[in-house]
Amino acid sequence: MDDNGEARCKSRIVAILLSLCQPGLGHLYALRARRAVLFAGASLALAAVFLSGLLGQSFSSLVIVLSIALIIFLGGAIDAARCAPRSQSPGPRLSRWYAVLALAVAMQWLAYQALPLVQRLKSFYMPSSNMEPTIVPGDRLFAALAPSPNPRRGDIVLFESPETPGMLLLNRVIALPGETIEIRDKAVLLNGALAEEPWAQHLDPNILPADYYMEWGRKRDQLSRLTLADGQVFVMGDNRDFSHDSRFYGPVDTSSVRGKPLYVYWSQDRERIGLRLDQ
Repeated sequence: MDDNGEARCKSRIVAILLSLCQPGLGHLYALRARRAVLFAGASLALAAVFLSGLLGQSFSSLVIVLSIALIIFLGGAIDAARCAPRSQSPGPRLSRWYAVLALAVAMQWLAYQALPLVQRLKSFYMPSSNMEPTIVPGDRLFAALAPSPNPRRGDIVLFESPETPGMLLLNRVIALPGETIEIRDKAVLLNGALAEEPWAQHLDPNILPADYYMEWGRKRDQLSRLTLADGQVFVMGDNRDFSHDSRFYGPVDTSSVRGKPLYVYWSQDRERIGLRLDQ
């Protein structure tokens, strides 16, 4: 291979790597400004549409978004390789790979700063078992980020922890503003009637009395009648015997609700992938 052939090969590799970092960068390196704008614009538009929640509200739409992204990234890399410079002769400084890479870092930083302004869809990882069997440890899910001043009974919600500001927790709404809730020997009573809870599971056969010597035990299985004020909900985990929830830290203000989980997009149990959580 002559010097020009070797340079052409190296240029193609650089163009491909830059394009895989961010579509459009490989074309910028190849001095194809119009194509750079086309591929960069397409990828940024797709990301904005996805993160804003216009797409991605269901697992099927997530698959569509990922398929389009794959086409943009791979198509951009292949096209940038075809447009790569044929020699290593000095060109405009902006076409040097390190200049293009620096530009990519700057673009990513700006995008990260602007993210909170448009983001309405966010990925979360479930580390604990408090929502089993609905959500199991290791599940990765997408949630819609939006205030929910009027959550419904049975909704799974993301809310800011009353105990640790800034930390988001995941539990199910059991009682609504103005309702009364009481727990007798693990049984939940709403407005004096036994609540229907097909999602709840109890793994510990023991029922702890109200005078149990440890505070967490007294609160786990017994709760005196409590009337919720306006703007408050009572939340609990589905895995009742192993959940830290409103039984321990009290009702949650609806103003602290940050969103709702939509679906599981990845799990160690492949059959759980695509499971909807907002129904």
